Parts: sequence; structure tokens; C-alpha cells
Amino acid sequence: MTERLPLLQRVVRSFETLKFQVGLAGLLLLLIGMSASVLVLIHKAQSATLSERQHAEVSEAVRTASLLAHRMVQHQRALTALAKDVQPATLHPEELSKFLQTHLRLQTNFSSFFMVDTGGNLLGTVDKTGFRRPEVNVQDRDYFTKALRLGQPQVSAPLISRVSKEPVVILAQPLMEQGRVWAVMGAVLRLQSQNLLEGVAESVGGEDGVLVVVSDAKGLILAHPDSKLVGSSIRLEPRLRNGFEAWQQAGQPLEPAGLHLRDAKELLGAAGVPAQDWMVWRARETRAVLAPLAAAQHQAVIWTLSIAAVLATVLTALIWWLLQPLSQLRQRASHLFDGAIDVNQDWPHSRGEVAQLQQVLQRVARERANFEASNAFILGRLQSVMEAAPIGIAFSRRRRFELVSVAFCKLFGHTAEQLLGQPTRLIYAFEGDFDALSPQVREAFEAGRHYQGDWQMLRADGSTFWGRLSGQPVDPQDHDAGAIWTVSDISEEVSSRLALEWSAKHDNLTGLANRREFMQRLETVYAMRSRAKPAALIAFDLDRFKEINDSQGHAAGDAMLKAVADVAAAAIRAGDLLARLGGDEFAVLLERCHGDGAERVAHDLLQAIQTLSMEWQGQRLSVGASVGVAALSEDMGSAADWLMRADLASYAAKRAGRGTVRNSQTPAEHGRESSEKHQ
Repeated sequence: MTERLPLLQRVVRSFETLKFQVGLAGLLLLLIGMSASVLVLIHKAQSATLSERQHAEVSEAVRTASLLAHRMVQHQRALTALAKDVQPATLHPEELSKFLQTHLRLQTNFSSFFMVDTGGNLLGTVDKTGFRRPEVNVQDRDYFTKALRLGQPQVSAPLISRVSKEPVVILAQPLMEQGRVWAVMGAVLRLQSQNLLEGVAESVGGEDGVLVVVSDAKGLILAHPDSKLVGSSIRLEPRLRNGFEAWQQAGQPLEPAGLHLRDAKELLGAAGVPAQDWMVWRARETRAVLAPLAAAQHQAVIWTLSIAAVLATVLTALIWWLLQPLSQLRQRASHLFDGAIDVNQDWPHSRGEVAQLQQVLQRVARERANFEASNAFILGRLQSVMEAAPIGIAFSRRRRFELVSVAFCKLFGHTAEQLLGQPTRLIYAFEGDFDALSPQVREAFEAGRHYQGDWQMLRADGSTFWGRLSGQPVDPQDHDAGAIWTVSDISEEVSSRLALEWSAKHDNLTGLANRREFMQRLETVYAMRSRAKPAALIAFDLDRFKEINDSQGHAAGDAMLKAVADVAAAAIRAGDLLARLGGDEFAVLLERCHGDGAERVAHDLLQAIQTLSMEWQGQRLSVGASVGVAALSEDMGSAADWLMRADLASYAAKRAGRGTVRNSQTPAEHGRESSEKHQ
């Protein structure tokens, strides 16, 4: 497997070469052109063959119809000549039997003869079985009534014989004397035992895919290779069904000159039989007509593929020879930026477009070499500057370090070898920070500004620090030119800023939120009162706290305030905001809390404060609390009003004897409480 792998790789790579792709494109175009030509020629040949065969079918149908009409005329003439030998005395049974049997042997084209009187009574009939006188009356037959009325020969429509019970066509000849019809003689053509097309059409049995059928104008079959279908509707013949329907839609023309009828699988031709109201139908299978062309098409495909294979071989060899200089040029171009090779050596001898491409590559190689030399000179000078700089300086290109200063390495705890060539994301504490930094840098550089930002950086030992990152592109128009970066440690500055921000929002003694932070949060909740969840406010101040301050000193008072802050924080929910408003006054903001829930929290808070006992210089110190609760309502005019109601409720608890909880009252009652408090 290891021996075959290089060969397999070479084969796979050869498919990606320009030679193979050009050769394949040429082969495909060649195959498409040859295939298209063959298909067009075959299509034209098929169309011409089908058109010629279609005309032939129509012509044959016309010929068959003409011969059939001629035969029927001969039958009528023979019957007319026979009628001249009939005398009224011939109607005597013995004479009639002798007469009919004699002429039946002479007229072999007919199945039988018969004679009827003017009342339609059958006087006698003779066929191959002999003479008979069945009791049959044909007075209602159309051919009989017309022969009596008009005194002219008639040909019946297909009908069922009342003697043989078979489908027949009858030729009726009136017997005249002094302009009067005194009897009617008839000749019978049995359609099932006698084929009307015998001797008329060249094929009547469906040989070679040809079907010939005779029908009347109503579509009743008079002649068919399958005698079982005689007398049936032509719709029962699937090969003629579509043609017959098309003929009906065209108005059922009995056209002796012939008709073309369309069908997807058959070549159909039809022609009317003159004077008979009959139609001759011919159908030839399209598949049988096109069979020779299909074989020729198969042979043409084989020849096309063979010729294409030969031409493809020649084309491939020719392309390989023509593109050989290009392959040599590709091999030389793969070492275009190899500094160990002279830019003017090892180029192939080529002509035409390949030579022009070679000149372009040589110029690129020379310009690249000049650029690298210039770049190396600039980087050398830059390295000197960076070595003397007191802050961390780095040069990066394509998000990798290419130059780093000594101060930069010292700041991050890496050596220069550990940083050069490494991704710049190496120095960031968090992966997400680097992803967020990239668009900010791109936006600043594209706007023509330098970038500056504070980020948490990562040292080699895993520790982090806050660094101020500043960057400037070498060439704003060329992103690949790289950028110069400076990094300084601002951890102390950040710590001071964070501490200052914390002090601005918290009480220095207890660590709780101060009045300013509490009021900002209170204003926010109040502003969203129409959309927010229920909210409530608890205000409390300490009982007996002044006694501790006066008797034990401010240090004891401060310790008690811290202890109260701890137990109060433990008595409320984690998301509630506890604040020291000043002195011994505290407040709690409970978001998503109804008034009943706030009152329960207030009692828990009171109990926690009352059970607090602090040891101080050998004494046990304790305090109480007066707690007020105010649920947020629509009638409150401001956040300050809300806090005032909680404060007044706390005052009411103090007036009630301290150590208790009171709910906020109505605005009027608040007015009275406020007056009393100020008094």
C-alpha cells in the first residue's frame, strides 16, 4: 500500500492539471458535436422515412378502396346479367331450385343466392348445402324496400342474415317486366367466411406489422384478419381506435383520394370506397418502420465513440506537447519566492502566451526580492527602536507576531522565540475577547484612526492582568502590510477605578448599597410600574441604637450597624436590594413581590434583628426595629413618594410601641402621619 500511494497521488493530481482539463473539454466538445450531428441526421432520416411510409400507406389504402369498389361493381354487373335469364316461370319451386343451384356454381364469389316476391317472402335460397325454402320475410329490410321503390340494384349495409345468422352484405337485383318489379333476386356475401379483401390488398392478415380493415360509415367492421371482430365496432381494434376517432372529429369524410390520420404508434391511412359508403383502413407499426434505422443508429453510436476515442488520444498527445513549456514554468514558479535560487535562473525556453506569462512571473519575482530586501532593512531598524522602548511593542502581520520588543516579552513572560510566528490571540485571557477585538480594530483602521482599548491579557504562567492596547496600521491602504502595537500594564489603574466606582455606589461601613444607588434603582422600578411585576418597599430604623452610641461609643455603634446589615441581608431574598440610607435607617427594595409577601419578609427581618445579640467589651448589646411596608401602587406620584410612604409606615410602627411592622396607609392618613412626624 505504501508503494502504490505515490502513484495514486500522481494520478489524482494529473486530473487537476490544465492538460487534463483542456483535453477533457476538447473531448467533450468533440463528443457533443459528433453526437449532435449523428442525432440530427438520424432524426431527419426517421422523419423522411415516416413521411414516405405515411404517403405509401395512404396510397395503398386508396388503391385497395378502388379495387374493392371495382369488385363490387363487377358483382353487381354479374347479378344484373343473371337477372336477365329469370322469367316469372322460374319462380316455380323446382325451376327456382335448378336455376339457383346452377348459377351458384357459376358465381363462386357469392355465398348464396335467394329469391323473394314483392311481399318480401323468401321463395327459396341456395348455398353450398343445397336448396331450401325457409319461412323468412325481408319486407322490412332497407335494401328490399329501396329495390322495390326505385327499381334499381342495391347493396345493403352490414346486417345479420335471418337464414345463416351471420353478418352479411346483400346485393339486391329487382326483376322488372314492363317497368314493374315482380320479384327481387339477391346474392349474399358472408363477411366471416368470405374476406372482402381477398385478392384486393397485398396483406390482409397483419403480416409485417400491416393491418387492413374495411368498415362502413358507422364503424362496423366488414373485413378484418380476425373474423371474430367482423360485425363489431372498429373501436374494438386498438390499432385503429385513435384514427377512427380522429376521422369522426373531422366530419367522417368518405374521401376516395385518401386521408392522413395521426397516431403516436401507428402510420394510419384511410380511403373511402366509391359508391359504397365504406372505408378502407390501413395501419403499419411505426416501430417496425423505424427498426432498420434503430439498428443503423446503434451502429452509428459505436462508430462515433470509436472515432472520438481515436481523436481524443491524438488531442491529448497534442495538448501535452503544446503545454509542456507551461509545466516547466509551473515547476519554476513553485520556487518563485525561494531566496536560495537566483530570480533569473532555471526559467524554461517558451514562446507565445507562455513566454509572456513567464516574463510577468520574472518581474514579480524581482519585485518581490526587492521588497523583501527593503522590508528586512526596515524591520532591522524597527527592531533597534523596539529594543530601546520602555513599553511593550510588537509588529504583527496576518494576525501573527513578526517582531516583539524586550519589554513586550518581559510583560508577558515569554521569550522572543516563543512569540515570533505565533497567533496574536495567544496573549488574550479570553477567546471571546479576541473575537470581539477584531471588528473594533478593523473599524478604527478603516476610518483612518489608531486603535486603543483596555483588555485582560494572559501571561505565560497563566496569570492575567489588565493591559492597554494601542495599534496603528503600517499602511492603511494595505491590510497585509501589518500593524504596530503597544501594550502597557494598567492593572493598578483599573483596580483604582473599580474601587472608586464601588465606593460611589456603596456604604463604606456596611458594604450595602448607599442612598444614591438605592434611589437610582428605585426610580427605575417606579418608571416601569405599568409593565413590571409587583414591587414593594420596606423601610426600617433601629430602636435603642442611640443608647448604644451614647453609652458605648461610636465604635460600638458602627459594629452594631455592620451586624444588623449582615442579619438583614440573610433574612431577605438574594435578588432584593438592601441599602443603608443614613445613620440607623435602612431600606429594602423587593421586586416581583406583592404587599402580602413583603409583609412576611418584613416580619422575618424584624425577628432577625430582634434576636441579634452582639458581645462588646464584656457586655451583650441588642437593638430592635420599627418596620414599615409600602407596596407600589398607581396613586404614588413619584419614587420619593413611594419611599416616603414606607418611611411613614415605619414611623407609625415606632409610635405603636416599636418592635412591630406597619403597612403604608392612605394618602390622607399619610398626611396626618407626616404632620405628626414633623411636629
